[in-house]
Amino acid sequence: MNRLAAWLRPSRRKATVQEWDNLSVEERFRLTADIGLSEPEMGWAIHHGAGSGELSVIMARLAKRGVTCSLGVLRDMQRVCNLCKEHARCRVWLARAEPNAMFPDYCPNAITLASLRQGAYGQGGQHAGKVKQ
Repeated sequence: MNRLAAWLRPSRRKATVQEWDNLSVEERFRLTADIGLSEPEMGWAIHHGAGSGELSVIMARLAKRGVTCSLGVLRDMQRVCNLCKEHARCRVWLARAEPNAMFPDYCPNAITLASLRQGAYGQGGQHAGKVKQ
């Protein structure tokens, strides 16, 4: 997902859209399979996605408190975050939220993040910053 985030960086947006639009069907299939997204998800992410930088901040905060997470859960959350349309609201929330604040209702990962905080996912895993593979 880090490759996806770098490729979707706003400074590259126009070039990325052109690159995606110029790929053959086979190239799109290989790329989406490698990243773990469907072609419609990838197309939406390229044209409209905002990455998952806010999730990285949240996971770093949780890791400081010993929260665990499997690689599969992290990838799912990254995919959901990338497809979310509330990045601006999330950045404001991140700037103001106390460490133990409830995750906002508009966050599509709120339930998963709250479960991680409570230890429901990733039992026996490593810290979220060093995700269990």
